[in-house]
Amino acid sequence: MKHNNDFKIEELLEQLSAVPWIKDYIECVPPEFLEMIFGAAGISVRAINSTVIEAEFKNPGGVAEKSWKYYVSEPYPGIRVMSGNITGLVKLIGIGKKMPEGETSVIHYCVKGRCEILTKDGMYAFMEPSVLCLESHKHKEKNFNFFGEDYEGVEIGFDLDKFDEEQIKYLQSLGVDIMELKERYERDADYYIGNVTELLKASIMELDGLMKSDSVDNLTIFLSALRIINQIKTGNVQTDTNKFYLTKGQRKIVSEVHDQLVSSLDIGVTVEALAKKYGISPISLNKYFSIMYGDTVHKYLQSYRMDHAAKLLSDTDKSIADIALDVGYENQGKFATLFKRIYGMSPLEYRRCKK
Repeated sequence: MKHNNDFKIEELLEQLSAVPWIKDYIECVPPEFLEMIFGAAGISVRAINSTVIEAEFKNPGGVAEKSWKYYVSEPYPGIRVMSGNITGLVKLIGIGKKMPEGETSVIHYCVKGRCEILTKDGMYAFMEPSVLCLESHKHKEKNFNFFGEDYEGVEIGFDLDKFDEEQIKYLQSLGVDIMELKERYERDADYYIGNVTELLKASIMELDGLMKSDSVDNLTIFLSALRIINQIKTGNVQTDTNKFYLTKGQRKIVSEVHDQLVSSLDIGVTVEALAKKYGISPISLNKYFSIMYGDTVHKYLQSYRMDHAAKLLSDTDKSIADIALDVGYENQGKFATLFKRIYGMSPLEYRRCKK
């Protein structure tokens, strides 16, 4: 691996000294892993108030081309809340390897973007906005794949080996069953993934807002986290194995179809032809594609073409007619109509606005 001489672990630890629990964790992480993730990252850490710390990592040339910004808090010893984004990160492979040991359980919630998780049994699970994942197992070989340029999420984490008997009893009286989480960990349970109700979504987004607020205290964040935990326990998460999971073979088909589509936007292709190539029905292909990318082949490709056209309009001087052809539309009028439907303005108006 190529080493970056500008990256100094000491500087990272100094920046993170305002967040003792993160600093303690980072000190246990292998240096080569830190260098792989942060590279020449510009790191800034500031206290928004006495409760919440904002940590921003800027890396123009490493894994993250833009920045990561996290808001972190420990409202109760052993319970950590994090809200933030991963911008510019496409793939993080093997993030679980060589990481510090510890009994942990984490509630993940997807606010924006998409995330793929390789489960313990070799299946691929997919998270999108309004999907929650409970992670509470010993399985360290985790692979995360973030789709697109921006992923945002909220997490509530538990250090299961940090609670004493008195704390366990106190939390249990508030509806937080640490022993149940410990049992899931000891059982080496796999991810539990499901859609949240509107009630639970509102509670999580409230916590997200609190984390970014200039005036909030530990008690408010703690009570907000407790509300979420209790709502999870009372049936506000619905799971469906047919909706969230793909086999390795199904994922391979979707990945190949996706790569074929985005590498040749100017070439027309039908779902029927793609499905026939892989010996599956068009209905099955659309189902698999929707699980992985959140939409049918046609709708995804249409959106992708318009996004690419928007970039060409703002970043190049190509004619609108040429851009229409580049993204697969011989009829410039049809292209303009669809573009306006999505962006609320014509391609020419969009270009003038961006320029």
